[in-house]
Order: sequence, then C-alpha cells, then structure tokens
Amino acid sequence: ELIEAKVGSRFTPDQVTCYFGSMGGYGALKVAARFGFRAVAFNPQIDLDLWAAYRPGQRDQILGAEGRVNLQDVPPKVWAHAPLYLMVGSHTADRAALDLLLRTLSQVPDGNFIVEKFDDSAHAGLIHRASGGQVLRALRAAESRLGALVAMADTAAPGWTAIPAAVQPALWAELSTQCEFKIEVRVRHGQMWVAESQRCGTRMAA
Repeated sequence: ELIEAKVGSRFTPDQVTCYFGSMGGYGALKVAARFGFRAVAFNPQIDLDLWAAYRPGQRDQILGAEGRVNLQDVPPKVWAHAPLYLMVGSHTADRAALDLLLRTLSQVPDGNFIVEKFDDSAHAGLIHRASGGQVLRALRAAESRLGALVAMADTAAPGWTAIPAAVQPALWAELSTQCEFKIEVRVRHGQMWVAESQRCGTRMAA
C-alpha cells in the first residue's frame, strides 16, 4: 500500500528501479515482480529456505517472515514485466539460488535479463569489488541498459545471436554451470537472443 501510494501515484513502472544486495536484493526482486519495476540485484537471497539452512542463527527469523515466498516459485509470466539485472558471485548459496531462478526465467515467453557471474566467493560487498568502487555508476549503467533492452525491437540486432528453441534449454543449463561470464538475454514471443554484457561498468576478478 505504501509503494502504491508513494511510488505508483507519481511514476509509471518503467520509471522505477529497485536495487540492493543479499536480503535487500531479495526485497528488490520481490517488489519488482509485484509492480513490474526494473530490478538490479547483487547476490540476492532468492530462496529463503536455502538461506535458512546456510544461516541457522537466522533460521527462525527467515522462515517466520510474513509473506515469505521463494522467488523461483513466482510464475514465469510475472518476470516478463520486470526487467532484471543479476550480479552473482561464486559463493555456493549464491550460485545455487541463481540456478533455481534461472530455471524459472528459462520459461518466460517475453523478458529482458542481464546476468553477470563473477569468480568471487565472498557473499558481501560484491558490487563494490565488481564496480571497482564505482557503485552508483554501475547501478545507473545497469538500469540504463535494462531500459535499452526493453526498447529493442523484436528482431535480431548487431552483436546479438539468435538461439533456436531446441537449443535454449542447453544454453540456460550452461549459464548455470559457468563460473564467470556476462550475458544479456532478450526473449520475444519465445524467440531468444543473447549478447555479451559489456555496458554495465563491471569488471571480472583480477
């Protein structure tokens, strides 16, 4: 109700971006899915059951949260209206959570996603390291790039590779297994195009 009153009354969904990391990243994704906003999330705690297992000291708090939902269980069609930028390191829980969400995103008939995976095993502070300390610049770049993806036509474009439907499951599986890569994904009526993500101001580990 607060978001509807303070944000929905002043902005259209395409003017709003939710961002943050860890549990804040979970919140950013959840709000974006609910309202059709863009989301920029780094090491988001996508699956709360998973994180309750990894953090037993917070188990009761996590599992007892009101309105708790594991984000991979959000219907795929919802993500068609919420362009996503996901920055994820190599911490086991972060990788496992992303894998679950990618399975859902692979079923989205229309969508715009940027996924950047880093060989960085620390859960906290990934955005600082990947952006070289230029966090605000990276956030703005990711937000801008998501807007550009949404605006792109339903056709091929220079630098993009069309992925036939028969090959798409293998590509999503490869995204799950790769440790370090940056990719942009556009899906239009089931047709999928991919390109290397080079415009978000991030860098791989030295």
